[in-house]
Amino acid sequence: MLDLLPYFNEDAPSRTYGDGNTAMAQGKAAMYLQGPWALVEIEKAGTDVELGSFPLPVTDDPADRRIRVNIDLSLWIPEQANEQDGARELLQHLMIPDIQFPYNELALAFSTTDDAPEVSDPRISEMQPYYDEGKFYMGASQFIPTTIPFGNYIQSIVLGADPEPILAQIDSDFARLAYRA
Repeated sequence: MLDLLPYFNEDAPSRTYGDGNTAMAQGKAAMYLQGPWALVEIEKAGTDVELGSFPLPVTDDPADRRIRVNIDLSLWIPEQANEQDGARELLQHLMIPDIQFPYNELALAFSTTDDAPEVSDPRISEMQPYYDEGKFYMGASQFIPTTIPFGNYIQSIVLGADPEPILAQIDSDFARLAYRA
């Protein structure tokens, strides 16, 4: 992350997610470190900017290239939930191909079922082979409990704080949670 900082806009600390979407929609930005969810938002601007996506290399070995896939939008029913039968019925409805596949197409999402069509949107179609070959990873942020203010810590580092004490604090936060468990 720190290696990428020299490539950020000088005014990046004062910009918001919406500013990034607008800049992309207006052709005022060359690259945006986001996922397909941002493409859906950028599209709302109504411009005809041509966009695509690619896996961000994280090592010097091209064979290591993978895409990030999160399960933050998974369907599940907590064991303690009331009305589990009704919830199960709703989830079964959402998994009907005539419901699921159009939603995934609209949201620029990959489906998790064996009979799902390949994505057709050119903005994400180059990601299909990585998905099909299992060359994906879960974003690390999805593994961090919400009681740890990880986003704030990372933002502090990006804005110039010394990383060592912050990383030590993250270790301490995890140790605290492990002790409680």
